[in-house]
Amino acid sequence: MGEWPSGPMKYASTWGMVFVFLLGGSLLGGCSKGSAPQQQNVKEIGSVDVKPAETDKLQAQEVYQVGPFELTMGSSDVKNKKTMFELRNKTGDAVPNVVLRVTSPDQSALFGTKDQTIQLSEDKKVANIGNVGPKKDRILEVDNVPKDQFEIYMVYGKDKQQVRLYPQESNGQATGK
Repeated sequence: MGEWPSGPMKYASTWGMVFVFLLGGSLLGGCSKGSAPQQQNVKEIGSVDVKPAETDKLQAQEVYQVGPFELTMGSSDVKNKKTMFELRNKTGDAVPNVVLRVTSPDQSALFGTKDQTIQLSEDKKVANIGNVGPKKDRILEVDNVPKDQFEIYMVYGKDKQQVRLYPQESNGQATGK
């Protein structure tokens, strides 16, 4: 029993011992290093501000129901005088003939959008959205005026119901006109 194995087993047990020796040595060697790597002298030569990517999603400031729609009004960009908003159909049916109109005391409020399916009037005070499918949304913006200085009215449906979309009434309901 004290003899080394002969034949193919001779190499298998030798390689097995070498493997155990190397594995054990590397594990023990890794554990013995208790100090962190030395930091090199690094001089800051500048800094970079990384801005998050722009998306078509709003950071919601106000969300409320108006008829079959949910209005999500974003925060106002005071510097550029832009306020983005989203109009989402919350029903399971398409809502036809959706038209928005924006007004402001000085008449400078205008609509803007990146959505190619929305037709803006020549003066950009009317946005003809058309049909809004079930659970679908449209994103627009109001330009040239701060958020507290414009109103948005909406006409929709086959019966052309008219409501004030923004600002929300104090009782939480949109008003019909």
